[in-house]
Amino acid sequence: MEQPDHRPLLRRQNMFPEEGERFAPRTREEYSRDMAEEGRAYGEDVPGQMLADRAGGPDGAALYEAHESDASIAKKLATDASARMEEMQKHIDELETKLGKFEGTINKADASRVPTTMDQKWNFHERSLAERVRYLEHKIDGASNWLTDPQLYEKLQLSCKNLTNLGTDHRVCLDNFEQRKRKNCVVYDLGIRANPEFGTKMMSDYGCSVRAYDPSPISKKWWAGEVPGAEQKALVAKLKAAGPEKYDFHNVGAGGMDGPLTLYEYNWNQVSIFHAENDHTQRGGDQPDLPPKRFSLDALTLPTMMRNNKDNYIDVLKLDIEGSEYVFLQDMFDRLGCPPVGQFALEWHAFSNDPRYGSPPEINTLHNLMSSCGYKMFFNHEHWRASAGYATDENGHKTNSNRNLPPMRYALASYCKDCVPIEGQMNSDHEGSNARAPTPDQVS
Repeated sequence: MEQPDHRPLLRRQNMFPEEGERFAPRTREEYSRDMAEEGRAYGEDVPGQMLADRAGGPDGAALYEAHESDASIAKKLATDASARMEEMQKHIDELETKLGKFEGTINKADASRVPTTMDQKWNFHERSLAERVRYLEHKIDGASNWLTDPQLYEKLQLSCKNLTNLGTDHRVCLDNFEQRKRKNCVVYDLGIRANPEFGTKMMSDYGCSVRAYDPSPISKKWWAGEVPGAEQKALVAKLKAAGPEKYDFHNVGAGGMDGPLTLYEYNWNQVSIFHAENDHTQRGGDQPDLPPKRFSLDALTLPTMMRNNKDNYIDVLKLDIEGSEYVFLQDMFDRLGCPPVGQFALEWHAFSNDPRYGSPPEINTLHNLMSSCGYKMFFNHEHWRASAGYATDENGHKTNSNRNLPPMRYALASYCKDCVPIEGQMNSDHEGSNARAPTPDQVS
C-alpha cells in the first residue's frame, strides 16, 4: 500500500493574518501531538501511536527539521503574496486616479445609458472599460461610415436555402430550424397593426409561443374583435383560445425606455414616433397650422419585456414599429450587449442618406453592431424612397392635419446568428460577402 506523506501541515492560519500571527512554527511537543492526531485520522492502516513514536524517536529530529523547512518556505510564499497584493492595489489606485471611478459619477438624469450586459436572471452588470471603448468605436464607425466596407449593409453575408416570408414582407431562415429551435421556441412580433400573420404562422406551423406588441388604437380594436370581417374575428377568437402561453398580445409599444411614449397619428391607421414639422414652405401664410393628433402610450424596452415574460432567449424577433426601431435597438445593444436572440426580421424607416455610399448612417450603425455580435445578414431588400402618406385616424380616415412628413426610405433586412455555420463548415451554399439579396418576388 502506498504510504501517505505523514509530514503535518503548518498550523492553520488565515491567508492574510493579523500582525504577529504569521505562520508561527510549532514546538517539538506540538509536533509530536499533531503527528499522533494525524495518525489517528488514518484509522487502522496507520496507527496514531506509530506516528507519535516516530516523532519522539530517533528519526523525530529529521522529521521536525523537514517540517521547519516547509514552514520557512510557506512563510516566504505568504510574504511574497502579500507584497504582490500590495503592489497590485497600488497600481489599481493609480489607475483610478488617472481614469476616475465610474460609481458615483453617473448622472441618472442625463440621456446616456451606461453600457451593461444582462445575465440569465435579468440582472445587469456594467461592462469593462475596454468593452465600453470598443463598443463606442463600433457606434462611431457605423454612424460616420468609417468602415472597412461602407456598403456592407446591402450585401448578403449568409445564403439561406430555406427562406420563407410567412405570408408577410419579412423573412425567416428555416435552414435546420426544427433541429435548431429549442423546445420552448419563443417569437416576439413587435408591430402588428391588425395583421398578425407573422406571429400566427410561427405559432401554428412551428409550435412557437408568440409575444405580440403594438400600441396602436387599431390594434386594440383588432384584439377586442371590433375590426370588420368575419375572418379577422375568427382569428382573434382562435388566438385567445390558444391562451397567453401560446399567443399573448399586449397593447403596448416597443421603445427605448419604459413608460409613456409620445407617438403621433401616422398612415394606415397607425401611430409613429415621427413628428411632422411645422413647414411654412408647404402651406400659405394665411393657413393655420394643424398638427397631427398626439398620443401618450405605454412602451417597454426589450429587457423589460423579457423579464416580464420570463424569457432568457428569443428564437425570432420581428420588428416593424414605424421609426421606433432605432431607440428600441439602441437600448437593446446598450443594456444587453449582444442580445440573446437567434434571428431578427427588421423593417427600416429612414429619412437620412449618405450619398457617397447610398446608405443611411443610422442603419449602418446598427448593422455594424449586428456584425460585431456575430449576426449575418441573409436577406436584404434595397431601400426604396416613397411618400410617407398622410395622417389617418384609427378608422383609416384622413385627418385634418396639414403637416406632412418628407419622403421616407424603407428597407427590409433579416439577420441570423443561430443558423451561422461554425468555423470550418462553410460550403458553396454559403456565399461570400459580395452576394446580393434576392428581390421579394424571388422569395416564396
